[in-house]
Amino acid sequence: MNRRLRSGCWASLWWVAVPLLGCGRTGTAPPVVSHQPRTAAAVNRSNAPEPLDIDRALAEMQRAHFSVAEAALRRLASEGRGTEIRRRAELGLAWVLFKTGRRNEALKRAEASEADPLPLRRQADVLLARILRSLGELAAARARLEPWRGEGRAFEAQLLLGEIAEEEGKPAEARQLWLGIVNAYNVDRIRNDDAPDLALAARAAHHLGAWHDANELYNLAEIAGIRGVRTLLWRAELYLDAHDTDLAREVAAEALRYAPDDPAAAIVSAQVRLADAQDLGAAEQLARAALTVDPTYAEAHYVLSGIALRDMDIDQAEARIAQGLKARPGHLGLMALHAAARLLDNDTEGFRAAIDSVLSRCPTDARLFQIVADFAEAEHRYQQTIPLLRRAVALAPNDGRSHAQLGIELLRTGEQAEGRRELQAAFERDPFDRRVRNTLLLYDKLIDTQYTTFSTSRFEVQVPREFSKLLQRTVPAWLDGAYADMRDRYRGEPTLPVHVELYTDKESFGVRTSGTPGTFLQGVCFGRTVVSLLPVDEPSNLAMTLWHEMSHVFHLELSQYRVPRWFTEGLAEVETQLHRAEWTREQDLSVYQALRDKTLPHAWLMNRAFTHAESTEDLAVAYVASTYLVRHIVDSAGFAGVRRMLLAWASGKRTPAVIQQSLGISAEQLDRNFRDDLARRLERFDRQFIPVDKRGTLERARKSVAAAPGDPRARARLALFELSEQGPSAAASTLAQAPKGLEGAADLLWVRSTVALQQGRLEEAHALCRLLLASGNDGYAVRMRLALLARILSQPAEELDALNSAHGFDPSQAAPLERLAELAHQRGNQSRELELVTALSLIEENEPRVQRRHVELLLAAHRPKEALSASQAAVYADVLGVETHRLAAEAALGAGARGRALGELDLAVMGIGTTEERRRARSWRDALRAGRDPRQR
Repeated sequence: MNRRLRSGCWASLWWVAVPLLGCGRTGTAPPVVSHQPRTAAAVNRSNAPEPLDIDRALAEMQRAHFSVAEAALRRLASEGRGTEIRRRAELGLAWVLFKTGRRNEALKRAEASEADPLPLRRQADVLLARILRSLGELAAARARLEPWRGEGRAFEAQLLLGEIAEEEGKPAEARQLWLGIVNAYNVDRIRNDDAPDLALAARAAHHLGAWHDANELYNLAEIAGIRGVRTLLWRAELYLDAHDTDLAREVAAEALRYAPDDPAAAIVSAQVRLADAQDLGAAEQLARAALTVDPTYAEAHYVLSGIALRDMDIDQAEARIAQGLKARPGHLGLMALHAAARLLDNDTEGFRAAIDSVLSRCPTDARLFQIVADFAEAEHRYQQTIPLLRRAVALAPNDGRSHAQLGIELLRTGEQAEGRRELQAAFERDPFDRRVRNTLLLYDKLIDTQYTTFSTSRFEVQVPREFSKLLQRTVPAWLDGAYADMRDRYRGEPTLPVHVELYTDKESFGVRTSGTPGTFLQGVCFGRTVVSLLPVDEPSNLAMTLWHEMSHVFHLELSQYRVPRWFTEGLAEVETQLHRAEWTREQDLSVYQALRDKTLPHAWLMNRAFTHAESTEDLAVAYVASTYLVRHIVDSAGFAGVRRMLLAWASGKRTPAVIQQSLGISAEQLDRNFRDDLARRLERFDRQFIPVDKRGTLERARKSVAAAPGDPRARARLALFELSEQGPSAAASTLAQAPKGLEGAADLLWVRSTVALQQGRLEEAHALCRLLLASGNDGYAVRMRLALLARILSQPAEELDALNSAHGFDPSQAAPLERLAELAHQRGNQSRELELVTALSLIEENEPRVQRRHVELLLAAHRPKEALSASQAAVYADVLGVETHRLAAEAALGAGARGRALGELDLAVMGIGTTEERRRARSWRDALRAGRDPRQR
């Protein structure tokens, strides 16, 4: 397949030296298989039995079938006919031993002999150097490679020698070696049909930062017929460095299919998962799988250590780092993670010592500071990232990644001019960084031309010019209200000014917050910078989002940017709930399921709920669970206890110590109290049937059924996955294979009903739901499905009964209220509709349609003061809506607030609406300005 990088501006950046982590043997291939085009004589020799045996054995080794390969290679090494065959088998065996963690035996097997032909001696020395490097013995590894420095065809030895030089802090030497390989291609010493050497030249070009040239060389290698996991993994790493995660995922998956048990393939796939979707759960599984093959594999320990740090499980991270460094002394990545752990643990002296330790080994290791800054940023340590990244830039001025990270962090802290200069410097060095390119384009093409900034005493607010007048008359008041409220509660003020940026579309918002278009978030806080999405493309409650994000500003400053994510997110949710009753997430069922299934992390490790979220649903659960936990703390210790916790984090204490000092109980006791409290709050779900959900992956669901074929819940979950990914037939087959005696299992009945409904067999689906009720499996989900089926089957009485029952089972759900209100409207029962919409307005805080209908019904019921109050909720949910502001004006007139009505109409004519809505708003404004009542026709 001919693959191309998707970033623009192809360039050959031969002068860029990319700092490496010294990643041991990630992506390396056995040096004992000849990839040269086979001559006619070689083809004839392949008909002999023993060469065919060695080729088969080495092919099994390439595919990571290590046990099969090892048995064959041991036999061939002792019994093979001919010295060369035995020696090739010996080296192959050494490679298998190396890949499976038996490095000392591998060293003995790979030791070169003067009697070996030159190619075999070179292969042996390269393999020995790789093993020695994996043991942290860089000097010994270098000694093995030095004799091959000037040898005309020793490109693999020269590539590896350059990597070792880079790891030793000698980038000029590394660059010279890699340039030598590339120049060999330029002068035709590496031909276009020389697949393995083309791959080596591609890797050298990648190290030099020439992304496009590296990619073209890989294409040539592929055309020339190269096979093997090494090139695939190298190519995946190229795409990762170029931030093209789509291609990285494609190539890593191909490598894993080719060699499913290769530890390097597992780790590169894990790295793609982390870069592509922050899928820590999948990455963790891949890393653990790699360790089952090679328990000494440092890169697997690196991935697992990083995941533990993301979870803020510092003890686990340090233990894993220690394991990795024992297996691979001097691994720069693991040493950098140790420095990050010391920073996150607020161990100043330990952090300095860790930094010094890395730099004493590799004085030019800019990646050290990039890694530490990345983990600091993930834990909101925005003020600490910039000094770290300045050191990275100073160490490697030509490294685009350092400039990119620094530029992005400067923008996040409000340093716009310097941030853009750093991003421009990054782009000049690395035009394939999509985050940089996207961000520069955002400023050049959008912010500079279509946005404006206004200032208040506390805030600098950047908004789109088309809505600047409207937003200038609404947003500052909301921000000031939040600021005053929280200043009094937390008894402190953040550093001013606070920067607030509002974007009209997800693409711009996504680029500004992450460098990539699109996001499911509506607001982000970077300390003193708040970024939010305006409700243009889809509904969102801007006022609630700003209140939530402003609370982060206070939490971060008061805690010296050390508050854990779960606490600040939960506390921000509590803040919105306390301010307005409708500003609450309704995800109780999902939290109940996490509590029931024992997947809810312990209180002090609640960060895992965020870091291991596999979907937006899981992330919503993390927010709601954290909210309940913080609400439990507020209810038991008040905001005085919350403030004590924030100050204790500011002093550098770990979370368990913060809990003990601030609340007077252990973290374990808090966890027990919280779970008891949560169980009481959610006990309504104990009394109803909760259908199986589609949680996890299809593969995991299959494994669960294989392990427990008689578990109806596991089988039902698998059928749900198959229904969505393979269709009804696959799901029906899985259900039909259930062991006898499970026919009446509730989960299986539910999924059978789901399949029948999808296939249009409505009567059967209805009967199965009735069977669930008859067997005592009643609940919200069953009643809502019955309501749907009754509606389709034209059974209005049953639909009404089912909807009322569903609402009774879970009053926090909007769906039954929506339909009941619709039915009341159809019957002309306005008082019942008002009752239902009033309840619905407390659930659907983001939905302008619901909030506007609430105002309309209150006005129709001649309750203008209540309508005026409700209109504020509507404006919060639809600040740009023409009709929303006109309705607010109508409510204000009804309550006798003419000045407010005129103000709302002024806002209405600046907003978004249909031509008729805009015409009506202007007509109302003109009438009111002329002293007429616009309500009078």
